[in-house]
Amino acid sequence: MGSSGINAEYMGSSGINAEYMGSSGINAEYMGRYFGNPRNYLEIVSLYGYSFSVFVPCAVIAVVPSEAVRWLSVAASLLLSAGFLVRNLWLTLPAEARWKGGIWTLGVLIVGHLSIALGFKLYFFYKD
Repeated sequence: MGSSGINAEYMGSSGINAEYMGSSGINAEYMGRYFGNPRNYLEIVSLYGYSFSVFVPCAVIAVVPSEAVRWLSVAASLLLSAGFLVRNLWLTLPAEARWKGGIWTLGVLIVGHLSIALGFKLYFFYKD
C-alpha cells in the first residue's frame, strides 16, 4: 500500500473488470451483427451488470476463513451468473439464429465470464 492507502493491485483488477464489461458488450454486439442476430449494446451491458450482482453475496461469504467455502461460493456465483446470461442472451434468440452464430457468441462470452470469475477469486477473494 502506498501513502494514499489505496492498494494498486485492487485498482488494477477493478479496471480489468470494468474493461471486461465494456468490451464484452461491444464483442457481443458486433458478433451478433456479423451472424445476423443484432443485439443492443446497452441491453447487453445491462445484462452483464445484473449478472455480476450475484457476486455481491459471494464477497460477503468470502469473509469465511475457509478456502473450500470461498471456492464453492465463487463456483455457485459463476453458475448463477452464466445461467442468467444464457437465459437472456441465447434463449431469447429464434431457434435458427441460436445455431447460426449464437452458440459461438455465447461460447466466447462464457469463456470470458469464467476468466473474470477466476480473477475475482484470485484477486478480490484471496486471503493470506
